[in-house]
Formats: sequence, C-alpha cells, structure tokens
Amino acid sequence: MYLFVRHRDDVLIAMLVNTLVPLCSGIAICTYLYFRCELDFMRVSPRTILARMKKGWSVFMATSPVDIYASSNIMLLTFIAGNVAGGYFAAREKINPAGTKF
Repeated sequence: MYLFVRHRDDVLIAMLVNTLVPLCSGIAICTYLYFRCELDFMRVSPRTILARMKKGWSVFMATSPVDIYASSNIMLLTFIAGNVAGGYFAAREKINPAGTKF
C-alpha cells in the first residue's frame, strides 16, 4: 500500500488496495483448490440460500455487537485522543490482538 498511497487525497486508492488484496487471494486459493480437485462447485437454489440465511440469522445477530464494540474502540479513541493515538492503538491491535502474550 505504501507504494501507491502518498498523500491524504489517495484515500480511494487505499480503499481499493485494501479491497483487492483479500479478493485476489480468495480467487487465487479457490482456483488452486479447484485444479487440485479439492474443491467442487455445486448448484444451490435460491430457496436453499434463503433458508440457510434464516437459520444463521441468530448467530449473525449474536456476534455483531461484539464486532461493533471491537471496531468502535478505535473510532472513539480517535475522536477523543486524536488521530495519532488512534493510529497507534489500531496498529497495536493488528500486531497483538487483545493483549495476548507471546
């Protein structure tokens, strides 16, 4: 990302890079697994998809408050303490999540 993003106005490029990396790696691993015959594609009806989404809705609703809480910590810290403190905290969370010891 540091090759493409140099200024504050490059926020769209930063978002594009952050989006393309997981997308390209997902496509690459699916292609690899498909050609090694470890991945089979199946047709799934829209009715089955909707049924599974309805069954999993409660799990999604149960885990979303935790995700919102975890992401709002950085945002609230940035509002209160400033961009630098928020950036340091976010970097620390990426390197060592939840204060785990090595």
